[in-house]
Amino acid sequence: MRQVSEWGYGKERLHMFAPPLLPRTLEATFRDLSSETESVRVSALSDLGRHLLTEDGSACRARGASALGVALADASAKVREIAAIVAGEVACIELVPRLLVALEDPHTMVRQMAMDALGRLGDDRALPRVVRALTDERPEIRYQAVIAFGKLSTRAEAEAELAARIADDDVHVRYIALRVADEMSLRELQMIRDAGCRALADADPRVRVAAALLIAGNDVRGRALLAEVVKGTLRTPETEDEQAAIEAVGRLGMSELAGDLERRAWGLFRFAKETHPWHAKIALAALGHVRATTELFADLASTRREVREAAVVALGRARVAASRDRIVALPNGSIDETLRTEALAHLPALGEENQ
Repeated sequence: MRQVSEWGYGKERLHMFAPPLLPRTLEATFRDLSSETESVRVSALSDLGRHLLTEDGSACRARGASALGVALADASAKVREIAAIVAGEVACIELVPRLLVALEDPHTMVRQMAMDALGRLGDDRALPRVVRALTDERPEIRYQAVIAFGKLSTRAEAEAELAARIADDDVHVRYIALRVADEMSLRELQMIRDAGCRALADADPRVRVAAALLIAGNDVRGRALLAEVVKGTLRTPETEDEQAAIEAVGRLGMSELAGDLERRAWGLFRFAKETHPWHAKIALAALGHVRATTELFADLASTRREVREAAVVALGRARVAASRDRIVALPNGSIDETLRTEALAHLPALGEENQ
């Protein structure tokens, strides 16, 4: 249970009855970046990021970049860490040289956030340093380097390096290398496929499941592991991977798991913790399951916007071709247009359903 000191409790009580603090203006933000108090500089950096992402910050971007550069050399490790995060979020490309220096910072979180920012910025100047970091003796640096490498490298450059990291000594590095290879759609590359096959026997369940998600389309052993996830006999601490495994069996046409998916969607199984009934319904719809598809079609007519939007997303992910006209026909403003566009992008165009 979180412990709160008497002083902290009293302070919280005072804030309960005080008027809410007004957001910092841009000028107040720049002023507070020079505060002697670490916590003030940290919060001012967060506000600087917010301002630089809005119109009022676009006119003073050079000033903001300069302030971030100063913060990257601050005496406080926390300030340097937050400065690296903001530099990445606001795409401050001019800070690449400073961020490369920050990769040698004595504090772990500063190094990690600098590596993450370099990946976000996507500047080729960072690639040689990121490649060297893939074999750094510190696993936390290798972990962030894998993520950055996935954003900076080409498919040809990525094959050997990611295959090597899938066999890394650190479980977290192995896991993230598999995830990055999946996001880069490298599953068809021989070295990645071979590394993924070996990872199916990894001692850690999260690595096994990630490997199965990567290569299941071409490997019966991978599909067998996905079936174990759906049945609940193989658990991973990564919730998103369990959800992805459930949806994957639908896309792979594994109709033999329909009963397990039904239990997740509607049966007693759905009352257990983390059984993901919505994802099970997507998988069933992908398999052509009548009840799942009928319910999702009915949800398109719901009076609740969130239900309509969930149905649009589900039908798109399930690639239910018959839903195209219904999704197109939904009135403007009745759903988020981004969700409509994304769903339609998953669906075959008219006349292509049977191609």
